[in-house]
Amino acid sequence: MAQNGTSKTFSSSTKPTYEETIRALNKLQSNSAYLRSVTKCNSQSRTTLEDTKKYLIRSGISLNDLNRIPIIHVAGTKGKGSTCGFLESILRHHGFKTALYTSPHLVTVRERIRINGKPINIDVAILEVGIGGELDCTNIIEKPTCVGITKLELDHMQLLGNDLSSIAWQKAGIFKNHVPAFTVNQRQEAIDILYKPLKNTQCPGRSQIINGKYLDVYLDGAHTQESMKNCVNW
Repeated sequence: MAQNGTSKTFSSSTKPTYEETIRALNKLQSNSAYLRSVTKCNSQSRTTLEDTKKYLIRSGISLNDLNRIPIIHVAGTKGKGSTCGFLESILRHHGFKTALYTSPHLVTVRERIRINGKPINIDVAILEVGIGGELDCTNIIEKPTCVGITKLELDHMQLLGNDLSSIAWQKAGIFKNHVPAFTVNQRQEAIDILYKPLKNTQCPGRSQIINGKYLDVYLDGAHTQESMKNCVNW
């Protein structure tokens, strides 16, 4: 087991205690520490994703294997863990076998990975982004079932950027082509960024233009003040 440049090996006759294992885990590099190191070198570096893919394959799991698992990927500033927890509970109570990954834990480290009380046999996995989204190690997922972004606020600014637009860009990095995306009411500067990857897509009833022989019809189901402003500008 590597720890800050040094290695420590536990033989089968000297298995670590639970407390020793937790201490070793806490010494491993965190998402925050890794992103800080990446930011110093190149803010657009995708090394963390390539490393994650390498270790995934080394463990005997391919990206194709990962793509066969229905995954709900959740990013955001506030409420990521709660959103993941609610989703897992709702799906489990509807009969699905669920896997849940969140970090950090609230009470005990065992909270981070929960698989419906059993090893591995799942119908759906809910995965919480660590920090950001674009460069987060969880973003190796190529074909999630859907993605979600919770409320965005100014947080981890030294890593993600000094304004809400920069932070929203990082979070929007989990969007994938042809994958449904969900969010909540956001400040306008965040919405502008989140909608950019979607500007070439079509959503019936939202900013939809129906071209007719004699008349072009503009449709939009705007119903909040912010969406009405967007509709008027459009």
